[in-house]
Amino acid sequence: MVDAAADMSPKTITIIDDGGVYDISNKEEFKDLLEALETKYLENVETKRRVVGFASLVDGGSYTAAPVAESHLVLNPRSFGGSQDGSVSGESSTTGTTRRNDKGTPIASILWPSSSSRGGRSTSGENSRNAAADLVRKLKKKQPDIVNRHINKGNECVVQNKYEEAMKAYQKALKAQLEASGSEQLTAVIKSNMGLVLKEQGKYEESLKAYEDTLSIRREVLGDRHEDVASTYDNMGGVLEAQGKLDEAYQMYSDALSIQLKALGNNHPKVADTVVHMANVLDDQGEYEEAAKVYRKALDIRLDNFGSRHPDVGDTYFNLAIAYEKQGRNEEAMRAYRNALSIQSEALGKGHPDVAETYGNMGNCLTNQSRFEEAEKMYRKALDIQRGAPGDRGPAIANMYSKLGNALAKQRKDEEAMKMYQSAHSIQLKAYGKESPDLADTCNGMGTVLYLQQKYEEAMEMHQTALTIREKVYGNLHADVATSLSNMGLVLEGQGEKDKAMRSYEKALSIRIEVLGKLHPKTANSYFNMGLVLDGQGKYEEAIKMYENALEIRLEVLGNRHPEVSTTYSNMAAVLEDLGNFDDAIKMYHDVLSIRLETLGSRHPKIANTYFNLGSVLDRQGKQLEALTMYEDALSIRQEVYGDRHPKVADTLNNMAIANEDLGNYEKAVEMHLEVISIREEALGKNHPDVTRSYTNFAQVLESQEKLDEAAKMYRKALEIQVEKYGKEHPDVAATKRSIEVLLETQKKIWMP
Repeated sequence: MVDAAADMSPKTITIIDDGGVYDISNKEEFKDLLEALETKYLENVETKRRVVGFASLVDGGSYTAAPVAESHLVLNPRSFGGSQDGSVSGESSTTGTTRRNDKGTPIASILWPSSSSRGGRSTSGENSRNAAADLVRKLKKKQPDIVNRHINKGNECVVQNKYEEAMKAYQKALKAQLEASGSEQLTAVIKSNMGLVLKEQGKYEESLKAYEDTLSIRREVLGDRHEDVASTYDNMGGVLEAQGKLDEAYQMYSDALSIQLKALGNNHPKVADTVVHMANVLDDQGEYEEAAKVYRKALDIRLDNFGSRHPDVGDTYFNLAIAYEKQGRNEEAMRAYRNALSIQSEALGKGHPDVAETYGNMGNCLTNQSRFEEAEKMYRKALDIQRGAPGDRGPAIANMYSKLGNALAKQRKDEEAMKMYQSAHSIQLKAYGKESPDLADTCNGMGTVLYLQQKYEEAMEMHQTALTIREKVYGNLHADVATSLSNMGLVLEGQGEKDKAMRSYEKALSIRIEVLGKLHPKTANSYFNMGLVLDGQGKYEEAIKMYENALEIRLEVLGNRHPEVSTTYSNMAAVLEDLGNFDDAIKMYHDVLSIRLETLGSRHPKIANTYFNLGSVLDRQGKQLEALTMYEDALSIRQEVYGDRHPKVADTLNNMAIANEDLGNYEKAVEMHLEVISIREEALGKNHPDVTRSYTNFAQVLESQEKLDEAAKMYRKALEIQVEKYGKEHPDVAATKRSIEVLLETQKKIWMP
């Protein structure tokens, strides 16, 4: 096995077998040694991302030297495809932003036969060539041993995401290694590789145990301050981070960094890697500004070591973009993504999976800005690249299907969105089984689409499935468990189960405070959602308190000009409106408008929302003409963003119809209500609750025109849908029945249920 420091220019190589260990302390001497070997065994290979050195044909296998998270220069299967990463999922979406976070690469082993003595090599090229000739003679006589063959087989399986097969191969390697009483260092290598596979399988406790065994061996053999010990701490940090144990993960990364700074210096590439991992944790903790600062430190180190066009530099721009994006600094984020994309396309090729990931994250950034059509294009580019990339790209393709599903859902292309999620679900189920975190993320996304379609029972089933998986994989105290509980709260609220929704939000809040802390954006989300429930229950004073809690966190973490701060102000203004404090509500809505114009631009959908809300307050003040001006501004943006047949366009036309009705413009109101019904039936289906509301609104206009028979027909259409949708005991059913009774009394008739 070749085992050395993971510098791009390796300084020390150790050649190990059960016959002895040899060190070569000079890079040029190592090259001389390799060049002396017959071309039958060695060939030059193109230097690629994280790849240095030469390929070796031993026992019919092709291998490439590559530095990995283990702090080793090792022989890896030549099909090695670059770093792997995870994704972060949001409150109501399966697809968060992919962050470039090296999962580590399995350490490969090839037996290099040698004499039983150990000693330093001469620096002379002639001595190196003599040693090489001796190695070649022995290599011809002796085949690689069973341990190495199993390790290399496991590595090949890892590259192909065949984790069960990889684990079986590593277990065979470990058994053979223990039976042979082989090198403790090689045992540590096998244990470390097993830890990597177990992490990818979501078996975090077993992964930690494997890494703890690795750490124990390395500390005993190498001492507490060896860089391989640091690498093991780093790997353990990755597992703890995946478990959501962020403070413990950060401590592990800090321990790794402390060793690396002393062993390697403060400008070493491995130091940059660990600094990136620490920034990732800060990002997870909602410390976005601090995360950006730490990413920039890593960027400086990588620029100094590799220059401006290296893939690792591209990765750092990629992660920096995410930190900017989460601060609402979308333009800076897109610039950083474009830098990453330029470097990756040049260094790795336009068809490389990392290029696809960057397109995917650019799609996320555009989605956050409600630029859904542009986002969809980015996701489709990414999907095309993933489909054409070599190797088993199933999980990566599934991830992109999920992201595309999210973008389609945001555009209310619900059927297309569900098809994307179902495609992702099918791939993930086959690749990972029924208890995969990725599968839970996809179920979460499907639940969100079903929620938007108001298919609440199906939505609840999906969110419950996601919750069950997450609790089994992560335990009860994990941020993703809180996300599932929060989304279940949304569904319960939609079903009218406000008390149950509140309990679900309270559970989510409790987990988030414990896991993420009181000053985290997702903790603010929980307070915000609880405010929505209380608002819906008419408990306005309590709702304001919840919104104030959310606002305090968002101002502290995100700053006073962030879009989420404006959203909090907007909901507080809505409560003031409900309390009849119209002037205060209008003032607050203007504050919202100021922030959104500054951060989102004048044609953003949230600007339209603010105009719409201002129109609503003015309408309630009896200022219908001013209200119509606001509604018209909202309508212009919504038609531009969504097209003429979108539900939000229907919402705007609905309010404009009511304002016209109040002004006595009945013909205009009737025309608009008919258009609203047409759009909603087309976009949402004829049995959607919003369609029933359109029928009742239209009925009220007809009633005002004394067209009582036509009004009664509209009410009955609404009632028929409501009874089918909610059952006979629902409050909406009772309200519609009462409207019909009043109408019939006006006609001197008696309502017969």
